[in-house]
Amino acid sequence: MYSFLFICALMLPVANAASPTPRAEGGIFSLHPRNDPLNDTSELDLPYVAGLSVRFGWTDIERSPGQYDWNLLEKAHQIAVQQGKLLIVRIIAGSASPGWLYAQGVPTVTFRGSETNWMSADAVVNMPVPWNEKYLQSWEKFLGAFGREIAGWADVYCVQMTGGGFIDEMHLPKKSPDTIRQWNEAGISDEKIFPMWKRIVQAYNKSMPARVGLVLDLGIPFARSRSPELVYQYALDTYPGRVWFQQNGLKAERAPEAKFPAMIRAASGKTTVGYQMLGSVNFLDAQTGDRKMAFENAIGDNSSYVEVYKADLAEPRLKGDMIFLADGLLHHKHHLQ
Repeated sequence: MYSFLFICALMLPVANAASPTPRAEGGIFSLHPRNDPLNDTSELDLPYVAGLSVRFGWTDIERSPGQYDWNLLEKAHQIAVQQGKLLIVRIIAGSASPGWLYAQGVPTVTFRGSETNWMSADAVVNMPVPWNEKYLQSWEKFLGAFGREIAGWADVYCVQMTGGGFIDEMHLPKKSPDTIRQWNEAGISDEKIFPMWKRIVQAYNKSMPARVGLVLDLGIPFARSRSPELVYQYALDTYPGRVWFQQNGLKAERAPEAKFPAMIRAASGKTTVGYQMLGSVNFLDAQTGDRKMAFENAIGDNSSYVEVYKADLAEPRLKGDMIFLADGLLHHKHHLQ
């Protein structure tokens, strides 16, 4: 539980720490699987696809401390340049953190794949306790190297901020009693989660090129957490235009007053906002629902961009829906101008 003084301190106005970043054009981005070799990016030939969205694991880039393998990221950059497209990049910490962290004594939480909607149920997954000091120092060092790698890349649209959740979102696994027990034993609380995310946002702002948007993927760390709202307000007040907001679960059906869409709509007057689709024709298709209805939700929330799974972009029956989305996002861009 918060003390009264702690809550008041968090809600105090914060002076702007960075000048606003110009709003980028946006559009539809083709979302590829983690560490995809990018041997087929033919969907980028579609005129209504604005760019490529790629995902990599920290463990796949920094296999040993201070030794980096940027080959796949550089390939993604080359493809974007050759195709005249933009690039969204996310490097995932959390469950994709390198094993050498644990050898250095960083504490872990272990959970099953059943806590996710894409892993096999019996998979065993480790992740660091994300507010651990040694972990955060290592992540900040990596972000410095990442920022130097992309420093001269003009095609990077935005970088997704990870490090505080188990993938690229603010979410933490919290379904099973055993997982909840581990988090409680680690001392999980908003007093830990909020300063941790604040520090991560500051590290991204320091490390990444000034022209690049920094995206916070909204999610719930634990039941009854107020951290999403606290981090959101901090970032909106401190880095207007520099920090963007996104929710990774765009679908046709949602509650009229769903929390994260309301936050995204409210932020859209100060910064860039967008979505990632919940699923595709071969992943959570039924749960994602009618694509045009989902796209209407995104357009209605003033989105500048939407990440769409490559499989949906390759599906002929969805072409009309994709053109509808592209036109809606383009109209939004012209309205802003």
